[in-house]
Amino acid sequence: LGSDSILLPPWNFWMDFQTRQYNRIIDKISREKNLKVIDLYALSREKFWKTSSLYGPDQFHPSDEGYKIWAESIAPLINAN
Repeated sequence: LGSDSILLPPWNFWMDFQTRQYNRIIDKISREKNLKVIDLYALSREKFWKTSSLYGPDQFHPSDEGYKIWAESIAPLINAN
Protein backbone atom coordinates (compact mmCIF):
# COMPACT_ATOMS: atom_id res chain seq x y z
CA LEU A 1 0.00 0.00 0.00
CA GLY A 2 2.47 2.57 -1.12
CA SER A 3 6.21 2.73 -0.97
CA ASP A 4 8.10 3.63 2.15
CA SER A 5 8.67 7.10 0.69
CA ILE A 6 5.00 7.96 1.40
CA LEU A 7 4.38 5.72 4.42
CA LEU A 8 7.13 6.11 6.97
CA PRO A 9 7.43 4.12 10.19
CA PRO A 10 5.40 3.52 12.23
CA TRP A 11 2.57 4.22 9.77
CA ASN A 12 3.74 1.65 7.22
CA PHE A 13 3.54 -1.07 9.89
CA TRP A 14 0.14 0.16 11.07
CA MET A 15 -1.20 0.23 7.48
CA ASP A 16 0.16 -3.27 6.87
CA PHE A 17 -1.59 -4.54 10.01
CA GLN A 18 -4.88 -2.86 9.09
CA THR A 19 -4.75 -4.19 5.54
CA ARG A 20 -4.14 -7.75 6.72
CA GLN A 21 -7.04 -7.45 9.19
CA TYR A 22 -9.34 -6.12 6.47
CA ASN A 23 -8.28 -8.90 4.10
CA ARG A 24 -9.09 -11.53 6.75
CA ILE A 25 -12.62 -10.17 6.96
CA ILE A 26 -12.94 -10.24 3.17
CA ASP A 27 -11.65 -13.81 3.13
CA LYS A 28 -14.14 -14.91 5.80
CA ILE A 29 -17.10 -13.36 4.00
CA SER A 30 -16.03 -14.71 0.62
CA ARG A 31 -15.80 -18.23 2.04
CA GLU A 32 -19.28 -17.90 3.57
CA LYS A 33 -20.67 -16.72 0.21
CA ASN A 34 -18.63 -19.23 -1.80
CA LEU A 35 -16.84 -16.46 -3.71
CA LYS A 36 -13.34 -16.65 -5.09
CA VAL A 37 -10.97 -13.92 -3.91
CA ILE A 38 -7.36 -13.39 -4.87
CA ASP A 39 -5.45 -11.49 -2.21
CA LEU A 40 -2.98 -9.43 -4.21
CA TYR A 41 -1.60 -7.88 -1.05
CA ALA A 42 -0.55 -11.22 0.38
CA LEU A 43 0.82 -12.38 -2.97
CA SER A 44 2.96 -9.33 -3.62
CA ARG A 45 3.57 -7.59 -0.29
CA GLU A 46 7.16 -8.72 0.21
CA LYS A 47 8.22 -7.92 -3.36
CA PHE A 48 6.70 -4.44 -3.24
CA TRP A 49 8.27 -3.69 0.15
CA LYS A 50 11.69 -4.61 -1.18
CA THR A 51 11.58 -3.00 -4.64
CA SER A 52 10.56 0.63 -5.10
CA SER A 53 10.59 0.25 -8.92
CA LEU A 54 7.36 -1.72 -8.59
CA TYR A 55 5.59 1.56 -7.81
CA GLY A 56 4.54 4.14 -10.37
CA PRO A 57 5.41 7.84 -10.21
CA ASP A 58 2.85 8.49 -7.45
CA GLN A 59 4.58 5.85 -5.28
CA PHE A 60 1.17 4.33 -4.51
CA HIS A 61 -0.07 2.53 -7.62
CA PRO A 62 1.98 -0.20 -9.30
CA SER A 63 4.33 0.54 -12.16
CA ASP A 64 4.16 -1.51 -15.36
CA GLU A 65 6.59 -3.93 -13.70
CA GLY A 66 4.38 -4.06 -10.58
CA TYR A 67 1.27 -4.81 -12.65
CA LYS A 68 3.21 -7.55 -14.44
CA ILE A 69 3.98 -9.18 -11.08
CA TRP A 70 0.28 -8.99 -10.19
CA ALA A 71 -0.69 -10.56 -13.53
CA GLU A 72 1.84 -13.35 -13.07
CA SER A 73 0.50 -13.95 -9.54
CA ILE A 74 -3.13 -13.99 -10.62
CA ALA A 75 -2.89 -16.09 -13.78
CA PRO A 76 -2.30 -19.49 -12.14
CA LEU A 77 -5.08 -18.85 -9.62
CA ILE A 78 -7.86 -17.84 -12.00
CA ASN A 79 -8.78 -21.38 -13.02
CA ALA A 80 -7.49 -23.16 -9.92
CA ASN A 81 -10.03 -25.22 -8.01
